[in-house]
Amino acid sequence: MKLFALLLSCCFLFACSKKDEDKNALLNYDPLVGTWKLSEVRADPGDGSGTFLPTTIAATITFSENGEYTDSRTEAYTRYKMIGTDSIFLYHHEQAQASVLAIQQQTVYSLTYFVAGMYCGGPYGEKLVRVKQIIDDVK
Repeated sequence: MKLFALLLSCCFLFACSKKDEDKNALLNYDPLVGTWKLSEVRADPGDGSGTFLPTTIAATITFSENGEYTDSRTEAYTRYKMIGTDSIFLYHHEQAQASVLAIQQQTVYSLTYFVAGMYCGGPYGEKLVRVKQIIDDVK
């Protein structure tokens, strides 16, 4: 009987430990980190009438936890930094310059941003979908 109680206690201990790890993972979860696939692009003629349209461009973007950034279309920018909750600075790997992505909408599953300014009526923008649902891994 004591052996049964000991085994049962161990099972509860391991079960609680896993739940605590899951809670910590959710609390520390950064919704930007991960790999994203380009799904739509927005081009505007300059009068504010631009709309997002599906794209056939096969592009992926990855934001790593350590600040590394990769874009399958270019190797120019290799680092990123979040500024507040609505701007991403991309740092050029050779030149002292940065590009700004102005986040318009972000969820666990999708990311929409305009490139280099959200107030200019006619910016280029991109919509991306997460390649892997990271949040599902920590539930």
